[in-house]
Amino acid sequence: MRRDHLEKCWKDELLPHLCQPKVIPSSRKSSKGQSNAQSLFDVHQSPSDNHIRDLLDPVTPEHVFPVFEENLAGVGQQGQLAGFRSVAATLLIALDGTKYFSSSHIYCSACSTRTLKSGETHYFHSVITPVMVCPGQTHVIPLVPEFIVPLSGA
Repeated sequence: MRRDHLEKCWKDELLPHLCQPKVIPSSRKSSKGQSNAQSLFDVHQSPSDNHIRDLLDPVTPEHVFPVFEENLAGVGQQGQLAGFRSVAATLLIALDGTKYFSSSHIYCSACSTRTLKSGETHYFHSVITPVMVCPGQTHVIPLVPEFIVPLSGA
């Protein structure tokens, strides 16, 4: 799938639906036994994890970052950001860190490493995922993630 097609699909088809409360969480089945992928996008056979990886691996994270920025701008333009203001009209950002790749055998130059007690080297990728939160709000606003990469010479 070409990047421009993937971006158009994401912006025009998927993102508007993902912002709707009925899609969250997307993995749940409706009362009629259909997943949201089936009922919203007419997807009858879900692609395998490997197929999804094959489609998304060529897409650089920086290519998707504008979607986060456009989402935040849209929330602001619609006046919904006011509902996220809390003490002294500030915005609260929650940070979460997670590993999204881990292996003792597969690695790349961007991998972080950890040496285990056994002497084996463990390779991994991790990311900080910020979200705008507010007490009493049932939704969060995802912000641009920050990938954790090893420093040069470290």
